[in-house]
Amino acid sequence: MRRTLIIGFGAAILGGLAVLLGSWLDLGLTDVLLGTALGAALGLAPGASAPQKVAAFFVGFLIAWVGYAIRAAALPDVTVSRAIVVFISVALITLACAFSRGRLPLWAAFLGAVGMTGAYEFTYVAAPYNFITDSVSTATGILVPIGFGFLVTLLAALVPAERSPDARAVSAEPSPAPAAPVAAEVAP
Repeated sequence: MRRTLIIGFGAAILGGLAVLLGSWLDLGLTDVLLGTALGAALGLAPGASAPQKVAAFFVGFLIAWVGYAIRAAALPDVTVSRAIVVFISVALITLACAFSRGRLPLWAAFLGAVGMTGAYEFTYVAAPYNFITDSVSTATGILVPIGFGFLVTLLAALVPAERSPDARAVSAEPSPAPAAPVAAEVAP
């Protein structure tokens, strides 16, 4: 429970600070809740080291970004074009993770694609011709809160894990005495 509270309230504090500082310093931080939550989810998920998670995240993020570049540069904004880009993006993410031989978790790469897409899709649809400027500002604006969310989980990992009530109860009980050896009866 303690780590949950530390991570949750830490993310809340850093997310709120990101909104305030972003506004005061005109940093253009976008989708702070999305970014903070994605960063925390990336850090919380088990099964990979922090560098592996971050590397996979950036693979997915960059592939999604390249997908928008392809849409903006070469494809009309129609359903078939979006379908092609989604197929290519997901296939490339899958291949990158497969060829990493387990070093890049697929779920982390998908989170990266979600980060870019979640932050940029609405902006792209409104003005696909502004891809170069809008995509860069959106990417930097979402990566800062993602970093904050991830940072909270790294710091929370330094806090010792709390033992569950069941584990405390078991350790408080005295160990049972070893059983006396039983002599085996031998039949005559």
